[in-house]
Amino acid sequence: MDIEEKLEIGKRLREFGESKFDKIKDFAEALDIVPSALQSTYFKGRSTPGGELLIKLSNMGCDLDWLLTGERKKIAFPGLQQLQPTNYKTYNIVGRICAGSGRNYYDATTIEGTVTIPDIGVPAVGLRVEGDSMAPFLNERDIILVSKQHINNEDLIAIRLKSGDQFVKKYLKKDGKIILLSLNPLYGPITVIPSEIEQLVKVVGILKLSI
Repeated sequence: MDIEEKLEIGKRLREFGESKFDKIKDFAEALDIVPSALQSTYFKGRSTPGGELLIKLSNMGCDLDWLLTGERKKIAFPGLQQLQPTNYKTYNIVGRICAGSGRNYYDATTIEGTVTIPDIGVPAVGLRVEGDSMAPFLNERDIILVSKQHINNEDLIAIRLKSGDQFVKKYLKKDGKIILLSLNPLYGPITVIPSEIEQLVKVVGILKLSI
């Protein structure tokens, strides 16, 4: 890899960091790197991210194909890691779901639009993300695809409560209760009991439109 390619990766790394954090210092801390090293080593193309650093970036929602090549790969399949899509399919976007606290989303019986992407192999509908409780992994404008699938601890889920509140969260079942976890440390967990749940579906696809 020549210096020009490394410099381009450094520019994209900076762009991603600035899109997710108010300060480069905060970006460096999230990567467990000294801020000066992040700027002098990676931003200036002296080295490129690898290994553990790429894993951390991916967990933040960074499109690694885009970071390393400049080519955007906008769809990920957190609930169907083994999927190898070959055909394309159109999915309905039926509403907006809260990545926050206490807000409802629009009537899920109304189709707001469609998106054509690789066929994920299961019936699914799309929901637009609102709020920042799942940042930096999910951000406003991203679209999640949800489906009625078996749910395990640590899965991303969309949940609708009988109260009308609806959230996208990380799922944890413990001692007969459901704990809804946010990725943004500014938001605390939400605990519900099964009788409060109206619908619970698994996130099987993510379209990163916020990058």
